[in-house]
Amino acid sequence: MINNNDLDFFTRNAQQDKRARQIQDQIIEERKIEMNKISIEILHEIIKEAQQRAERENG
Repeated sequence: MINNNDLDFFTRNAQQDKRARQIQDQIIEERKIEMNKISIEILHEIIKEAQQRAERENG
């Protein structure tokens, strides 16, 4: 039979697990944002190089 101590233990564990998942989700979202920023920077560099090459080729 489950007593109050057991119930408290399981409740605390469930709350800690929920908080841990929230923290993991937050970290994942922050990393996605950073990766998107890096991707944008790379695309800007590619566009810049393409523009410079086009200017050189066209004169």
